[in-house]
Amino acid sequence: MTDAWGVSNPKSKYKPFLRIIREYGFVLLMKRGGRGCVKDGVATTAHGELAIQCLACPRENVNIPADWRSDRRRYMLILMMDANFRLSNIRRSSTLDPGLGTGLAYLVADDPYREHYQKYKAQTDISTCSGFKTLEMAEKKDATGLRSTGLAMVACARHELIRAEGTGDLQKGERFCNMDFVAMSAAQGINLDRFYSYDVACQWCIHVMERIKELPTQLQPPPGVKSSYGVPKCHAKGHILACQCCFSMGLQLG
Repeated sequence: MTDAWGVSNPKSKYKPFLRIIREYGFVLLMKRGGRGCVKDGVATTAHGELAIQCLACPRENVNIPADWRSDRRRYMLILMMDANFRLSNIRRSSTLDPGLGTGLAYLVADDPYREHYQKYKAQTDISTCSGFKTLEMAEKKDATGLRSTGLAMVACARHELIRAEGTGDLQKGERFCNMDFVAMSAAQGINLDRFYSYDVACQWCIHVMERIKELPTQLQPPPGVKSSYGVPKCHAKGHILACQCCFSMGLQLG
C-alpha cells in the first residue's frame, strides 16, 4: 500500500481498504445476529433485528407481567433523544455509494425516512420559550456539499442503550421532522406508554401528535398509548420558569 523508499508511487488503496472494512463489519453483524443459520438469512433480516435489545427495559411478553395494563405507569418506556451537529458527511452519489444494511440495526431505513423529511421544506415552529441554538440552527445550518450535517439518536434513558432503528441523519439542523421519525421509529410496535426526555421537549411536543399523523402507519403509536415529555435537569435552567415547572424531570410520572 505504501513505499517507504520512495522509489515508486503506488496507487492509493485507501478507498478499497475502507470498502473492505465496511463489508467486514456488515458480515460480522450478520454473523453475530445468527443470520448464517437461517435460509436466505441476509435477505430475510427484518428491520432492527440486528440491534442489541436492552435487557432491562420493559418488553411485553418478555420481562413484565401479563397484567401490566393495570399499572401502565410502572411499565412505561423511558427514552432520551438528542442530536449531534458535528457528524457531517460529504455528499456522495447514493447510487455509487449506497448504505450497507441500513435499517437492519440502529439506523432507520433510508427510503421511508427520505420520503418523510422531503415533505418538509422548512420548519415553521416558533419558539415560545427561551432562545435555543437547537431551534435557531434548525434551518440555518450550512449544508453545502454535505449529505448529512449531523445525527439524531434515541436511547433508553435508564440504561443508555441505543434503540433499534433509533438513529438517523440530519440534512440541515435539528429539525422536528427528523426527530419525529427517529423518536417514533425507536419505539415502533410497542404498546407501552412512552416518556421522552429531550432538551427542547417543551417546543417539540406542541404539535407532535399532528406531525405524527404524517409518518408511515407502522411508526405511529398504537391506539391507547400515551406519551409524556420532560426536559433533562442539565438543560432545565435554560428554559423559562413555566417550562421548568411543567417539564421538570422531578415532577413527571413514571
